[in-house]
Amino acid sequence: MFGPSLRKSHIGTRASLSDEVYTLLTDDSKRLNDAALWSSVRDVVKASFDEAKFKALAEKLGDAAKQSIGDDPVQVIKRVAKKFAFTEGEQKGVLASLIEGGDLTRYGLHSAITHFSAKVEDYDRATELERRGGDVIELPRHEWELLKAA
Repeated sequence: MFGPSLRKSHIGTRASLSDEVYTLLTDDSKRLNDAALWSSVRDVVKASFDEAKFKALAEKLGDAAKQSIGDDPVQVIKRVAKKFAFTEGEQKGVLASLIEGGDLTRYGLHSAITHFSAKVEDYDRATELERRGGDVIELPRHEWELLKAA
């Protein structure tokens, strides 16, 4: 999956518990839950500063910035939308963001998806779209080429 610096990370179970259910937990359970959460945060922060991981991510993004989206960006977006189950409105929003950004590369498509995700009101769907932007970068090269040429 994509590095924590380029996507939202949901850590711990607190987000899956309603406030009403969380209030039912004992202080001991809350303390253990908090300890697990902060341990996870520590791991994510540590990984974010790992030089080898950072260099690998920078190289991957640099490569994506050199990979053209092809001659028909609209068709590429349609295929990406189908692959990642975008709604028609999301597909149009991503296309508008791609045009606005003017970067017709794999990286530009990633940016268009994540840019559009910021406009989505439903937090869970916005987060899912942000992940999909990362997935565009993470696709194996042969899958990317198929999306461009299909």
